[in-house]
Formats: sequence, C-alpha cells, structure tokens
Amino acid sequence: MRNSWYKIPLYCLIASLVSFQIETGFFGRLAVVHLADGSVTVDHTRWLILCLIEFIAFLLIGGFLFFRKENRRDLFFSASAAATLNFVIGLLLRLSSELPSVYLSQLLNWDSVIPQFLSTLGIRGGIVTVIASLFPSYLFVPFGKKEETEE
Repeated sequence: MRNSWYKIPLYCLIASLVSFQIETGFFGRLAVVHLADGSVTVDHTRWLILCLIEFIAFLLIGGFLFFRKENRRDLFFSASAAATLNFVIGLLLRLSSELPSVYLSQLLNWDSVIPQFLSTLGIRGGIVTVIASLFPSYLFVPFGKKEETEE
C-alpha cells in the first residue's frame, strides 16, 4: 500500500469548504421564493435538487480527475480514513452546542444532501449521523483501477 491514505479525506475537506461557499453564496439565492404576501421562504425541493447536483458534481470530479489512477484497495483505505474523520466530526457536532460547531459543520458539507434526504424520508437522530459520515467517502472506490500496477 502506498502512502495515499490522506487523499480522500483531503479532497472531502476541500470539497466541503468549497461546497459551503457555493451553497451560502449561490444556492441561497436560487432557492429563495418570494411569496404573494411579501414574505420570503426557501423552496426545500429546489434546495434538495441543487444540493444533489452539487454532490454528484463533486463525486464525479473527484472520481474522474483525482482518483481514477489510484487502485481500489488504496482508495478503500483512504475512504476508511475519511469515514473515521467524518464520524468523529459528526459525533462532535452532535454532542456539542458550542460556537465551534458552526465551523466544524463546514468540514462535512460536500455530502450534505444525504442527511437532508434522510430527514425528508423521516429518518432522524444518530442513524443519520452514522450513514452520512460513513457512506459517502466509499463512493470514490469504484472509480479506481481494479488491479494494482507495479511501479
């Protein structure tokens, strides 16, 4: 195994910071709806669709541009490191009610459509934290090569 355990966690952290900026700066304007009575609200369906498009874009960019040349075994170990990091951050967010949780939540933002979708289905609580922190990073594994080439 090469020393590539950090690649998926690093990509996920960078993608999350970029995703947070996209969602707060751009998606916020697209999802806002002005009602007839003059009030303003957010169209949750539109927000969910925008976040799903963003999630798929980050998944495809990471998979095809950054992880295509890696072998699947290395990507699996890297995804495991990312899942562990996401689980720890998610657990800290769940247990913390302090101000730093606002900053920590930016680190888990690229896959934010998963907990949003699960809550739309009525699934809440700790199971959402577990699924959202463990599942997404493993989606990069199929993009890797099947066989390891000797270097």
